[in-house]
Amino acid sequence: MENYFLFFCAYVLEGLTLWQYCAAIFQAKHSTFIRMLSLTVLYGILSVIFSLNILILNVVLQLIANFIFIFSLYYSSLLSALF
Repeated sequence: MENYFLFFCAYVLEGLTLWQYCAAIFQAKHSTFIRMLSLTVLYGILSVIFSLNILILNVVLQLIANFIFIFSLYYSSLLSALF
């Protein structure tokens, strides 16, 4: 249980890092509330899936979630959302 709490904190920090990165580089399409709700839902799902302990699944879903967040909620090209 203690480890799960630490990993949850790590996901929160990763989400905040993504938020700051996107705010610095891209222009938002949607309100702050919608972006925060989307980020919370995406990273909440990722933290639950993390408990399956499947490394490759975690990595792939992390990349997909970040792409979805950037491409759907910010004005960005497909290529810039991938990288």
